[in-house]
Amino acid sequence: VNEEASEKVLEVEQKYNEIRRPVYVRRNEIIQTISDFWLTA
Repeated sequence: VNEEASEKVLEVEQKYNEIRRPVYVRRNEIIQTISDFWLTA
């Protein structure tokens, strides 16, 4: 039972990671355009 539940959790996590990926890619592109972003954040 636990193994089956773990597999379901992994499936859901992978699904939402795929959904969020474009957001993180876009965020990284924006951050790269800001000079010294990590030095001032």
